[in-house]
Amino acid sequence: MGGAFARIWLTAGGLWVGTTYGWSHRLGFPALVAVLAAAGALVLRRRPFTRLAAIFSVAVLIGAVGAGLRTQRTAPVEAMAHGVPSCTMSGRIVEATGLGTLAAVRHLSCDGWAPIDRPGSVFLDVRGHPGGTVQAEGWLIPLTEDPFDVARRRAGGDAAFAPTTVDVQGPRGGVFALAASIRTGLERATAALDPRVAALVQGLTLGDADSLDPASVERFRSAGLAHLLAVSGTNVAIVLGTVAVAARRLPHKLRITAGGATLVLFVVVVGPDPSVLRAAAMGGIGLIAL
Repeated sequence: MGGAFARIWLTAGGLWVGTTYGWSHRLGFPALVAVLAAAGALVLRRRPFTRLAAIFSVAVLIGAVGAGLRTQRTAPVEAMAHGVPSCTMSGRIVEATGLGTLAAVRHLSCDGWAPIDRPGSVFLDVRGHPGGTVQAEGWLIPLTEDPFDVARRRAGGDAAFAPTTVDVQGPRGGVFALAASIRTGLERATAALDPRVAALVQGLTLGDADSLDPASVERFRSAGLAHLLAVSGTNVAIVLGTVAVAARRLPHKLRITAGGATLVLFVVVVGPDPSVLRAAAMGGIGLIAL
């Protein structure tokens, strides 16, 4: 039990150190942590102390890389959008939420600008699944200080795209295709239900409360149950608990692998919202402790 708690605290502490201090040293600190992590991995099975050191080093590295991704992010598409140009774009769908479909732009060609590859991410008001592709013609629109646009910016959007013609394709294979089939299966299973009931099922299972009417959302808030409409640690505990029971006869390493794969699939199905990532991170820490 003491070793499990040590691994939990070292993982959490490493993530905090990496996030807080890691990227302030740009190259030196992450490189040092990478070396420490590699060295720790080489002796991972030899001594308990080196195993704990490796866990801490990897956690610091993850935190440092995450901080770097946040601070280094620049997007040419944001500057291009100010003139609201007519554009043609192609990209890969990253996330589909109530804010719209977020796509990482692979190629963008706009009037008055030279064609550019990978200029950033845009939100489109179209329906799609993560891992799918989108090709569209339309208008590139800047995000304003409107609360809705602020939420889009926080979710990773650099601009909006208003398509006049659009072609959306679903994911062709892999985990994204599996996630899309799960979401589609849930939609089909609830298609015969009352729209309010179907929206409630979507909210309770996927944390997608966008289809719920405001009155229902307010009732949940008044009853102190609003957390049920957002993915939390409870959802992760239920999912991991189910997997643990189903895999109880498997060897320990296979059970941990199954739990980790389930966490990844869970995030892909539900969407990488902040609450989802926090819940998955805590579930991952629990797996490491095991």
